[in-house]
Amino acid sequence: MDYLFTSLIFFSLFFSSVKAQEYPLFITDDGYIIVGVTLCDSVEANFMLDTGAGANVLSQKTFEKVQQFAVETGCFTGFRHDGDRLDGVTYELPSLAIGNKVQSNTQVGIYPPLDDYGVEGLVSMKFFEDKPFTIDFKQKQLRFPEQEELKVLAATGTVLPLSFSTQTDIVLDIFIPVCINNEVEVTTLFDTGSGYGGMILNPYYLPKLLTDSSAVKSRPYTTPLSHQSSEDRLLELASVDVCNDDAPLNLEMIDVTAVFREGMIHEGLMGSKMFRDRVITIDIPGKRMIVQD
Repeated sequence: MDYLFTSLIFFSLFFSSVKAQEYPLFITDDGYIIVGVTLCDSVEANFMLDTGAGANVLSQKTFEKVQQFAVETGCFTGFRHDGDRLDGVTYELPSLAIGNKVQSNTQVGIYPPLDDYGVEGLVSMKFFEDKPFTIDFKQKQLRFPEQEELKVLAATGTVLPLSFSTQTDIVLDIFIPVCINNEVEVTTLFDTGSGYGGMILNPYYLPKLLTDSSAVKSRPYTTPLSHQSSEDRLLELASVDVCNDDAPLNLEMIDVTAVFREGMIHEGLMGSKMFRDRVITIDIPGKRMIVQD
């Protein structure tokens, strides 16, 4: 996280040197995606674009900058992937914007530990639920394609189906199906907040993928909030691929180390390693992700 903090300082300088409407992204070597946002029409900040965050979240320091505009709306309970429980107060802000894309009366939560990592906030899929957007890992840009461009992208790229998990009007998570070892299909949370990190799977899938018990390794794991101790089990997977035999792109990852974690609330979770150096368009209204080289 020290590296991430340094990267965020650099991004602050980078963002200030480009035109406001180019929607630049700063992507760290580990795959964390940082984008400039404007809160309440006046406060600029650098947020992590986190497809696995569920909700839009501010650090404590960022919240203090906009607290005068915030209206308390209630309380909320969410859960990390490992089952750790998050309880907090929700607020409504007049606006959250990336360039000309503005979400009015946006709901946010507060997560003070973000300050320890030098992260000012998280922009989640709730911000993008009404408009497709493109993450260009090669050009390090965020774009908002119009319908005609979407048709071209879908006709020339690999289209993956999206499924969703929602909670009241605050949380939206997106999932894609992946096929492991060419035989087991798993619905995985797509989480850019994990960077180019590996894959976390529900222990349910371990016996379905295990052919040699001696291949399993173990390591201790403690949840960061409730400090519950357990043991992760690690297994080398032969391959992880999209579940689309007709996909024009080869997206297969080989020799992937999977972590099987007790308390896992999803079937699986994966970062963006499969899509690094590619261009992805997440079309929530169209329930699809489009991948291009």
